[in-house]
Amino acid sequence: MKRWLCCVALCVWLIVGGCVSQGQEDGTKARHEAPPTEAPKETLGIEAPAKGTAKDARRIQANEGESPPPQSADREYVAGVTEKELGLPFYPGSKELRPGGVLRDSSGVAAQSFRLSDDDPATIAAFYRKHLDTVLHEVRDARGITLVGKSKGKECTIVVVQRSAQTEINVFTKTPKR
Repeated sequence: MKRWLCCVALCVWLIVGGCVSQGQEDGTKARHEAPPTEAPKETLGIEAPAKGTAKDARRIQANEGESPPPQSADREYVAGVTEKELGLPFYPGSKELRPGGVLRDSSGVAAQSFRLSDDDPATIAAFYRKHLDTVLHEVRDARGITLVGKSKGKECTIVVVQRSAQTEINVFTKTPKR
């Protein structure tokens, strides 16, 4: 029951977050379009490592963009996500809407991806349904489809929502610590 509530809460968060990112109907700018309140990156002292890894570069990128979750001894957030980290493929032909990320903490590893496609929600949901070992829940409404299931030991939530001419694809996976 607790997992089901978490999945539902995540789906609502993804859908509401997508609505905010699309702008508001009254013509005002969405939160992410507002002028930055932080100091310019030149004053933050962020420099690329001379011989760093891709993980180092993604961590630096996270510092330049939106605020990542707070770091602690048992919690690490890295901006950007690969198909391997997500545990599911990106939808073919889709483009990144905004950077996802990977969060590692004492409960496991969570990954999230935000993408856009020109295909309809039913086609995209069918693609992801094939990649799930088990579909636990499926919710359909006039604008989209939400799938909750499992794939290779990962708990997966896929939210596919029609936004004007394009479809937003939000994929969230969680690998519990064993």
